[in-house]
Amino acid sequence: MPLPPTIKLHRPWPERIGYITATTRPLNCLVFLLPILVIHQVGIIVCGAQAPDGTRQINAALGILSAILSLFGSTVPLYLPGLIVVVILLIWHLAKGYPWQVRARTILGMAVESFLFAWPVWVLCNLIITGSSAPPASATLMSPSPGDLNSLAGKAVLLIGAGIYEELLFRLTLIAIIALLLTKIGNLSKEYALVFAAIASASLFGVYHFHFMGDAFDWPRFAFYFFGGVYFTGLYILRGFGITVGAHMLYNLIVLFVPRIITAGP
Repeated sequence: MPLPPTIKLHRPWPERIGYITATTRPLNCLVFLLPILVIHQVGIIVCGAQAPDGTRQINAALGILSAILSLFGSTVPLYLPGLIVVVILLIWHLAKGYPWQVRARTILGMAVESFLFAWPVWVLCNLIITGSSAPPASATLMSPSPGDLNSLAGKAVLLIGAGIYEELLFRLTLIAIIALLLTKIGNLSKEYALVFAAIASASLFGVYHFHFMGDAFDWPRFAFYFFGGVYFTGLYILRGFGITVGAHMLYNLIVLFVPRIITAGP
């Protein structure tokens, strides 16, 4: 009696995915962002500027998150919002059932992409702001009131935090909520919901900067904030949360350091 053919079972591990897909996976985003979160947290403690009342200055987005979290308790430790970023990415990873697979070349590629994607925002800023009554590019997207900080390191800490927590608020959280409401309640298709969510998020992104920086409304700067928000939304949808945070953070640091390098040139 002939034996049945041997059935070869192929284990799903390691999963074979391309670089583009890998960079959008939450575990890779977490590994990429974890050093940035640690640097920001240590920076707040070591280099963060203090207000006259002794409290440490933090960026506006982190302040909003802390205010929301304070509704559930009397005090909010400074490390809690960063821990929430870690928890969200871990839950996302577990819910999707992705394998625990991280490659160094993927993380390196995300760093390179973040650097490259930061520069179009710098170009956009200079194209829109130049010739207007608004502040130059070096004063844009700094919140809150970085001019009040005494040290360059303190400013850098604020801007690193802005890159992290503004993306958490306006891309990862707000776009998901708006798109969900539009698809479930408004019965819109996923594509139309994302378009409307992107426009709403970018508009609120602009309002957020004026409100928390305390400046008078200015159309050129609002246009920059809006189109910058649209740019980061597109980057978030196409390249994932990690690269979007990296690009936003590096843009902020470019804004801080490039004018000083140019001024101190030969």
